[in-house]
Amino acid sequence: MPNAVLFPFLRSSLPFVRHFNGVQSIYRITGALTWSGMGLVGKDVAFASNYPAVGVPVLAQLNYSDMNWDSLLIDYQSIANEFSVMDTLDMFSQCLIAGKELVFLCDSMECLDKQIIALSQEFLGQVRFRAANASVRKSTQYIGKYSPISVPIVLIGGLVNTDDVTEVLLSLKNRFTSENYHVSCITSSNIGLLFGMHSFSHIFNNRALSEEEKILELNQLVTNIIQMERPELILIEAPDAIFKFNPVVPNGFGIRSHMVIQAVEPDHFVCCVPSELIESEFINGLSQGLYNKYGFPISAVHATNDIVDMMTTLEDEAVTSVHISMDAVSKMLDKIPSDFPVPVSNVITHGVGNIFQHLCDVLI
Repeated sequence: MPNAVLFPFLRSSLPFVRHFNGVQSIYRITGALTWSGMGLVGKDVAFASNYPAVGVPVLAQLNYSDMNWDSLLIDYQSIANEFSVMDTLDMFSQCLIAGKELVFLCDSMECLDKQIIALSQEFLGQVRFRAANASVRKSTQYIGKYSPISVPIVLIGGLVNTDDVTEVLLSLKNRFTSENYHVSCITSSNIGLLFGMHSFSHIFNNRALSEEEKILELNQLVTNIIQMERPELILIEAPDAIFKFNPVVPNGFGIRSHMVIQAVEPDHFVCCVPSELIESEFINGLSQGLYNKYGFPISAVHATNDIVDMMTTLEDEAVTSVHISMDAVSKMLDKIPSDFPVPVSNVITHGVGNIFQHLCDVLI
């Protein structure tokens, strides 16, 4: 497998880096490039979320002559940074001159800078593109129509906007696949295209679409995936926090997640909740609220290492969290009674086994 570096590395990229070498067999990730000033350079990527180290370093610049990497994997929708002086186009050119491969993960070919297209024509065979809007074959019979979804849908979301949602999605994907289930997955990031997954980034980023049209597009995406892949189950990542945090801090109102729910009508929901908030009465209240509003309860809980900074959250009117150690999360989980209403786990330290088994029990 060619050795690859991912750019740009953001905290939201961490779950993909953690699972990269185990989920796909095209590339082997050896580094993650980010901008200077991020506070991550020289550290293991896991430092971004206080996870156990994974052995992949964060880089601030590339050594173009380094033979230990062959490909640069570029999350194109995330490369804009108004605070950075990095000349990304020059970096791409230097990579190609050095004989490296560039792989652009993007919403669509139309969104790419013309200079990047010109580079692909100048350096034939060294530039590849993976576009989210082309990941599935579209059927004309579904255009502009809403179709009932014919396979079970498991939605994975969070009480707050947390990258652990992607972590749970990838962990469940791995487990279902290892148990010979045929599952399809949809995520918020185009990095998922490398994992044989699909992304809805191109739908939410399309400013030409109305909200109604985006919901129809989401529905059609899932319908086309079912027609093409014939899955037994679809796992979908909620694109934002699914709940309003409180009346003072609405936390985005869960608007995009609401649109996904309207598009696919999930059957089950795995909720990522800060470990300090996992208490029977609280989880039951959330679950009942979901059921009353959408028709599905919380099926299982992933305990995150997020701790909400309430003082900053109330002052800024935006949810702010810090990451405690995994040992602290484990101690909190040890206090959860055996008769808790739903399975609770931290998939990073304890695996996804009990959440997976519960989903199998309710799906069969």
